[in-house]
Amino acid sequence: MNIRIELLERLERELQALQVRTYRASDAGELRETLAGICGPYDRSAVACEDRPFLKELDLGFPVFSAREKDTWRAEHWRSMQEVQVGLSGADFALADTGTLILFSGNAGGRWLSLAPPVHIALLPADRILPGLDDFLDRFPAGDSLLSLGSAVTFVSGASRTADIELNLVHGAHGPKELHVVTLLFAT
Repeated sequence: MNIRIELLERLERELQALQVRTYRASDAGELRETLAGICGPYDRSAVACEDRPFLKELDLGFPVFSAREKDTWRAEHWRSMQEVQVGLSGADFALADTGTLILFSGNAGGRWLSLAPPVHIALLPADRILPGLDDFLDRFPAGDSLLSLGSAVTFVSGASRTADIELNLVHGAHGPKELHVVTLLFAT
């Protein structure tokens, strides 16, 4: 795996400035330990994992939710979706200069687990860290379409936060209250 430590360190600094908790996992065992620590306060059934191929290969032991068969999925899982407290997703890329995660909806079968539960854990392969937005856009030259990667590209810069007219900051009003990023330092 091609890891540029200076990019990883910059990304972590930017994420931490956004009140994101950052972790590194050198192997699958360390990843499972890290996830156990983050998910410890929650019942195992309150944690759900996106339907991404690399997450399935890691065999993390959490229920996998797929939105690919939308009508059936929504009807069968609506009640259990409301009980999910921790959404576990993959991240397709990260921008080191802003601490921004990039998630393609098509790779996961939807965006729900990264946006709705109170806690979001993103697993980021270290080789997907880019210096900045220009480096991301250079991967998709004019004429190439991002549509093959899903109907939405979500840019996540920290946990949800908003302020009222008196500038009182509120976390989690329109999305996850907490964001955790685990950088995978091993091949996925």
